Amino acid sequence: YAMVETIDAKHYFIDGVHTFVGEVVLPTPCDLLSVDTLVMESYPEQVRLDFTVINNSEVCAQVLTTQRFKAEAKASGEAKVSATFMGRSIPLNLIPAGEGETPDEFELFIKG
Repeated sequence: YAMVETIDAKHYFIDGVHTFVGEVVLPTPCDLLSVDTLVMESYPEQVRLDFTVINNSEVCAQVLTTQRFKAEAKASGEAKVSATFMGRSIPLNLIPAGEGETPDEFELFIKG
């Protein structure tokens, strides 16, 4: 999964909850993206998104496939956010949501 060098996510902060939505391109349609959220108690809090890929198939076509994700974390508005992908630190490009936007309206194409 070396092809994943950065992760883009639209960032929403509504009522004390950070929501991150985005897409990651993976090498096969058999790759399933999973994301866990860890909030480390400090001030400001540190929020880490831990991305992993699950693939239990023995044979799968090599076709680039987009996997969407959504993760939430309850933390203050000053929280610092970072990410890991398959155990390694990875740059996280957070794109602020526009006023009035909600995570349910997330579009297929992220621009940032």
